[in-house]
Amino acid sequence: MEQEKDVNNIIEAIEGRLVYNSIIGQAPYLHKYLFGNAFVSWLSSFIPAVAVLNSSRYIVAFAAQQLQRYQNKEFNTADVRDMLDRFKRFKDEEQVMSDSELLSHATSNMCLAPKSCLHEQNVADTY
Repeated sequence: MEQEKDVNNIIEAIEGRLVYNSIIGQAPYLHKYLFGNAFVSWLSSFIPAVAVLNSSRYIVAFAAQQLQRYQNKEFNTADVRDMLDRFKRFKDEEQVMSDSELLSHATSNMCLAPKSCLHEQNVADTY
């Protein structure tokens, strides 16, 4: 909001995924023929207008990157008040929600089938 632009095109990625989810929400059986199919998913990355609909990997990676900034010692000295800061709050000196739970909640409903989320799981596991 400070820059008055879509930083890292994350809003565009979320909007694109919402369009895809709204279609698949009406006809879930189509997912296995569209982005639930590894070949179609890979092929879509070469068509920008379609690639934005298949942005769940990008969104998960972006969310993981935002979680990682809290691990940075320089960042921890800055007084930043954002939604992630509120979600990472502590109660009785213990973190209310683990980082993997935060990543899961931040990216929930981005994947429609477990097989299409394999990459997202790897991102979460490496964090």
